[in-house]
Amino acid sequence: MSRKKAKVERISPKDTIMANFTLWLYDTRSPHTQNGKKQNWIRFMRFAYPELDFDEALYKYFTSSKAEALSKAKAYKAHLLSKGKGLGTVNTYLSCLKSFVKYLHKGDLLDWTLDALDLERQRTSYSVRLSQKLPTQDEKKLLALINGIAKKPKTLREYRFVVAVQLMAWHGLRASEVVGLSFEHIQPDGTCTILGKGNKVRQIQLRSETLELIQNLKALYEAEGIEPTPDALGTPVLISLRKGKGCRIGYHTLARLAKNLLKAYGMQRKGISCHSLRHTFATIAIQHAPLLAVSQYLGHANIATTQTYLHALQKLNVAAALPIGERPPEGEA
Repeated sequence: MSRKKAKVERISPKDTIMANFTLWLYDTRSPHTQNGKKQNWIRFMRFAYPELDFDEALYKYFTSSKAEALSKAKAYKAHLLSKGKGLGTVNTYLSCLKSFVKYLHKGDLLDWTLDALDLERQRTSYSVRLSQKLPTQDEKKLLALINGIAKKPKTLREYRFVVAVQLMAWHGLRASEVVGLSFEHIQPDGTCTILGKGNKVRQIQLRSETLELIQNLKALYEAEGIEPTPDALGTPVLISLRKGKGCRIGYHTLARLAKNLLKAYGMQRKGISCHSLRHTFATIAIQHAPLLAVSQYLGHANIATTQTYLHALQKLNVAAALPIGERPPEGEA
């Protein structure tokens, strides 16, 4: 009696590369970081092989010789610099390329790396660049920004706007953490669970003003018959009110909200972004709370990252309320 041999499904080399690209993207990274890495590779492939679609371009790149691959990467680097991209941006793009190449090399899927692709030397120290990313270093303007955010809004759009920027400026949340925040993460007493960078979870205490704003926002959704659409992260706090109504807000929408706020206060300039609101929080917090407490609250993996603020900010004399927890009684430190 003859036996038929089972048909063995073979994965093509192109599919292997794409499968590993997906694994590399989703390796303990936030959705925002995943998208950034993917978009960088898409930009690189469009530059290197403009006539091919992404899958074909990626396959062609990783089946080329080491000399050709390095040449394409160096040409891309020169292209970015010629377009006026900042050194930090160029380094981020190049590091992304080197990272996936190294990932394939470690998996014995590639016999070359991009180690010879040098990163651009930064002309200014990180502490100086950090201080430049503050919306302002003027005490009155900084306080006007913080206190302005805390004003009670009236409409649904104003509530969504204020909740978003207050979470970043009053609580130091990253943009990705604000986007990923769900109602299930917030307890009635203001205890809030944050899914941070690298899928690390931490808990913070929301100010009573922030908690009230979020509760009012939820009530406004119900009053206007808008039902936030649950997803893998839960029921989103911030949702789209136009395209994809009810779905979780996207990073680019959040960035636009922050940009509008900073523009309204005359603080928008090159280098200022959503993350600048987190820097604003750290500016104040580091002068009113122990370094370790600020580091844990911000979700820094290394306290050395938090210490950078001490050098960058030179202890600005900002007489603001204690951002961590509630305002202390008069006369208490």
